[in-house]
Amino acid sequence: MKPTAPSPIQTLSHEAAEAIRRNPPKVMTTLEARAYLRVCRNKFQELIRQKLIPQVRVGRVVSYRLQDLEAFQDRMLVR
Repeated sequence: MKPTAPSPIQTLSHEAAEAIRRNPPKVMTTLEARAYLRVCRNKFQELIRQKLIPQVRVGRVVSYRLQDLEAFQDRMLVR
């Protein structure tokens, strides 16, 4: 059995990440949501496992709503 190649690490360029933060779409991919929240892949997966960020699933496509990401940020706000 051949070993499988590791999947490529998906990242956005610094410019693309900044553009998402300045003008975020209403529905985002995982990559865009991570850039918007400024968290690494492992931390984002941990937040999903803990059900702190809701997912929208249509078949195998997973998306994240801007309003859910903003609500998450509001809950994490330190006062």
